[in-house]
Formats: sequence, C-alpha cells, structure tokens
Amino acid sequence: MVSAIAAQDQATEALPLASELRTGPRYWFRAYLLMVRWEVLNQRLMLPLMVAMQVLLGAGMALGFGLLIDNPTQAEAAYLATGATVIPMMTLGLVMLPQVVAQQKIDGTYEYVFGLPVPRMAMYFAGLTVWSLIGLPSAAVALAVAAWRYDLDLSVSPLVVVAAFLVVSVASAIGYSFSHGLPNPRTTHLITQLLIFVVILFSPVSFPAERLPEWLQAVHTWLPPEHAANVMRGTLTDGLVDGSLLPSFALLSVWALAAWAITARVITRRR
Repeated sequence: MVSAIAAQDQATEALPLASELRTGPRYWFRAYLLMVRWEVLNQRLMLPLMVAMQVLLGAGMALGFGLLIDNPTQAEAAYLATGATVIPMMTLGLVMLPQVVAQQKIDGTYEYVFGLPVPRMAMYFAGLTVWSLIGLPSAAVALAVAAWRYDLDLSVSPLVVVAAFLVVSVASAIGYSFSHGLPNPRTTHLITQLLIFVVILFSPVSFPAERLPEWLQAVHTWLPPEHAANVMRGTLTDGLVDGSLLPSFALLSVWALAAWAITARVITRRR
C-alpha cells in the first residue's frame, strides 16, 4: 500500500492544481501521458510477472492442448498456434484488468484516482494503452513458441497489427465496462473466473466452431471470442478462415464501441 501511494505521488507531481484546470486537446493529451506514467508506476512491480504469465498462458495452452492430439495436422497445429495469441489477449482484458480494478476498489486507490484533476476518459485510454503494451508482445512471443513447436509456416499479413490491437481493445473495453460498472469487487472477481473458464474451454478459439453444439455455435456468432480468433487466424495463416474477415472486424468494432460507451457513461457520471 505504501509503495502504491509513493508511485501515485510520483506520477501526479506534474498534475495541475484544480484552480489551473484547462480544456482542449493539448490539456487532454498531457493528462493522458501523465496517467500512462501513473499506470506504469503503480503496476511497475507486477508488470514483469504479468508479461511472464501471459507468455506462459499462451504458449502453455498451445503446447498443452497439443499433448491431447497425437501428431496434429498442419491445420490443427495452426489452430493451436493462432489460439495461443488470442487467449492471452482475451484473458488479459476480461480477467486480469477487471481484477486489478477490483483490487483498487478494495485497497482504496480507486477513489484516489477518481479524485485526480484529469479527464476521466484520459484515465481510461491511459489504462488501455498500458494493458495493450502488456498483451501484444506477450501474444507475439506465445505465437513464436507455438510456431516453433509445430514447425508452422505462417503467412503474416500487415493487417495482423490492426487485428491484434482490436482484439486486446475489445477485451479490455469489456473488462473495464463491468469492472467499473459493478459496485462490488467480489462480483467482479466471480465474473472473471467464469469468463476465463468459458473463453478457454467453450469458445472456438483453439478449435473449429463446428465442434460445438449447434446452439452454442449460434451464440458464439454474436460473441467476441470466435471473431477475435477469426481476425487473428485470417491475418496469420492462409486457408483456415473461409470468406471475408470484414464481418468479424465489424462485430468486434461494435462490441468495442458499445463497451467504451458504457464505460464512458459510468466513469463520467461518477462524482
């Protein structure tokens, strides 16, 4: 707790006093940069552990699931490898980020952050930036490990950068929306435990959707995990995704915008 307060004090030394508040893009961007610094300082002791956990989760899922399949084909191995990129990004935004927000509520630092003289959405996008910087490199390392293990010849498209950022943004936006919206941090923790169970075992990320019951296939056509896997799989390989990726990009964008809107309403109405 003492180290967290010290980090907060370091990051907020340059914040303007309430009597010096300004408006406009320049002020907003300065506040955003200061909140990025605050997020990094506040999580500085946990950042290496978080990155290591994300790498181990992605690579471990690809290698572990591979043990269940005797001599996987190139298509099966490609599903496992591309799923290794999606699962860490989804669990980062849907599980780890909400748990951090819930812990801030328990520790009391949540109220402190909302008392800072900065735009609320600058706080939001600063957190989104830091969590993206954690998730994207970790997913790349997990993909490299899986590709090495299965000797895959990936076909990487420049759109993979857009796809990866969209996936981590969607997951983080959803995680922010319910972690800020739910007043009880214990409820947030329970939801994250349910989400990690659903994403890893019952979402068509590391396996084709056709292996699920028809009713669950229909449900997943409207949920982010399958479409997150589609955009990553379609920009990393050839032949695994049928048809255009545009519907998946569009649905993920709708989810992101909806989650951003919910979060904006919650944190800007807060006093």
